[in-house]
Amino acid sequence: MISKFHKVAALAGAIILGAVISSCTGNDPEPTEVMIEGIGMNVTQTEMLPGETLKLSPFIIPDSIIIDKKVESEIDAEKLWKSSNEQVAVVDAHGTVTAVGTGTCNIYYILGLMAAKCEINVIRFNPDQLYGNWTAPQQQVLFDCGNRCTVNGRQLDWSFDGMRVELTDGNGSMRFVITHVDDSSLTFYIGQDPSKTPLTLKYSPVIMETGKLLANTRKIQTGSGKTRMAVDMGSARGILWGVSNFEVAGNDIPTQTGTYYAWGDTVTRTVFTDMTYALFDTRKYEYTKYNDNDGLLELQPQDDIAAMGLGGSWRTPSKTDVEELLMNSIPFWCMADGVEGILLKSTAPSTLGNCLFLPNSGYVMGDVNRQEQSVGQVMQWSSCYWTSSRGEYTDNEAIAAIGVNRSIDSSRSKLQMGQTKRYLGGIVRPVCSNK
Repeated sequence: MISKFHKVAALAGAIILGAVISSCTGNDPEPTEVMIEGIGMNVTQTEMLPGETLKLSPFIIPDSIIIDKKVESEIDAEKLWKSSNEQVAVVDAHGTVTAVGTGTCNIYYILGLMAAKCEINVIRFNPDQLYGNWTAPQQQVLFDCGNRCTVNGRQLDWSFDGMRVELTDGNGSMRFVITHVDDSSLTFYIGQDPSKTPLTLKYSPVIMETGKLLANTRKIQTGSGKTRMAVDMGSARGILWGVSNFEVAGNDIPTQTGTYYAWGDTVTRTVFTDMTYALFDTRKYEYTKYNDNDGLLELQPQDDIAAMGLGGSWRTPSKTDVEELLMNSIPFWCMADGVEGILLKSTAPSTLGNCLFLPNSGYVMGDVNRQEQSVGQVMQWSSCYWTSSRGEYTDNEAIAAIGVNRSIDSSRSKLQMGQTKRYLGGIVRPVCSNK
């Protein structure tokens, strides 16, 4: 009979378990034995769909040491994974659970006289509970690029975690495993039954006319006495955002891409590499300014293309300016007069509904404009909008606002902070003071 308390032989480092942990360090001749309370499981209760798998990992209480094969090899006790009902779910010798049929069962990890348990509920909803009769194929549009869709005339909330989609209304929710994902849609089958008609959710952009993007804007003087349009997005610090990207010719067209510049470079270029970068010494192979030696972290006016090109209170936005914008707005995938980009809608009470459109710009590396693909099968189009702030951890990078569109995994487009190489060709969206 196995005793409840096992003395465990020790390997180098930390040694584990039974109801005692034996540990040693270095060349200590004797391990130290520590009483433990029992074992636990990384998941104690969950719902699954037929065919789904789940990896369970037991651990030591109270030290939370994962019981892996190496740990098991040092324990003088019987080990066993077991399902209370293999018609519902089965488990292999490595703790991988596979849901088989509907119902509830317990998955046990048994170690000597100790055990950890996870309760599994395998579900399969009747589509009629949520949808009524499901007969014809439908392609559903997610309204306003948010997390709402309409199925058979019913408004539903939806979410997507990369593997499963969940649809919810007042009567409950349904979850389905995804069978297809592309740049703007995802497809799944009701109840995971391929004989059923698939449902496709299509991620659709907000459609805007340029004229609407100029609503609630005001004219702000430049250094030359001319004016540029700007919009208040709810800044508590009195910052207004230009309605268009900076370009040499100057305009107030929100959908125009603008002119590409390397960070801190005021010269327009056609090729963007470290060798063409104005603030890089090609002989010493080092940055000549805004480096670790001079400690400069913000662009000075003479290196700020917006300040130099527009004058007055106009400048490139700082990291703080962009962070405030993100806090006071919601991003949406948008098509404005046929141009794709991100639409930011203000949520600040004083400027509720004001809009700022950032057209897709990509970025230029060498002489090639790139728009990146990422996040598995889901297409994401990147834009690089410079801030005036140097990278926080290295002097060869600067902080930019990265625009990401068609993002099914989050139900919305994104604008997020990131760091990238200073010499790349990016876009500047100028800001100014409202005074």
